[in-house]
Amino acid sequence: MFNLFARKGEMNTEAAEAFWEWFEKNEQWIIDNSQENGQDVVWEIDEHIVPVFPYMPEEDIEFQFGYNNGEGVFEFYHLGDKRLMRDGEILKGMMPESLASRWTFEIFE
Repeated sequence: MFNLFARKGEMNTEAAEAFWEWFEKNEQWIIDNSQENGQDVVWEIDEHIVPVFPYMPEEDIEFQFGYNNGEGVFEFYHLGDKRLMRDGEILKGMMPESLASRWTFEIFE
């Protein structure tokens, strides 16, 4: 359960930890389905990443991902929002080492 008392303008770090736990547990499913069922994967990722940023409308959380030749890329867009820029860096730093060896997390405007 996520911290219901997280401040509205702050990142929910418990949700961020849960996101990475979910991503790590479902990594193979993400890889296997990203080409043919990409929209399903996007919806699942979206469901787990949106709670990390309670101060943003869910439609403003933007990302892309891909996995080719044993390397994954997760692109996160801060859209010029300083909080998303800051919290995107924090989320990036929270990526488990087991994922960081196969995925890069990039942040773009």
